[in-house]
Amino acid sequence: MRRRRKRTPLWLTSPEAIVEMKRGVALDPLSPLYTAWLGGQYWMVGQNEEAIAQARKSLELEPDFPVGLYVLGGAHADMGRYAEAIATHEKTAAKYPTYRWTLARTYALAGWTDEARKILARIGRGHRVTGFSGSLAYSRGLRRPG
Repeated sequence: MRRRRKRTPLWLTSPEAIVEMKRGVALDPLSPLYTAWLGGQYWMVGQNEEAIAQARKSLELEPDFPVGLYVLGGAHADMGRYAEAIATHEKTAAKYPTYRWTLARTYALAGWTDEARKILARIGRGHRVTGFSGSLAYSRGLRRPG
């Protein structure tokens, strides 16, 4: 009988997760994905300035990298820098339509609930808003109509 390996969640919120992600970046320093994920780890533990620095590094490696843009905008939003966050997530949503929810999240955090609702409505009925993005949208009272 084969033993199943325990899966490790992508977004852990612990110092150990940051250490492990740093190892990944050290093994592949030209990977925008690992660099952006390291930024995401910092963001998840509230180290937003370091998250922004890592997100920018990922964008130096690959301009307009969606995960780097997501982390960059999210960290700015969590710091109350809504203008920067909105500009970043507008760019992300325009280039990568599947990331439109990031803009809705940012609008909701900024208090722009009407704009957030419009985006969620445009995403469409066939698209399920789940996980972190869905939790945030629903907690802000931004359920899609219908």
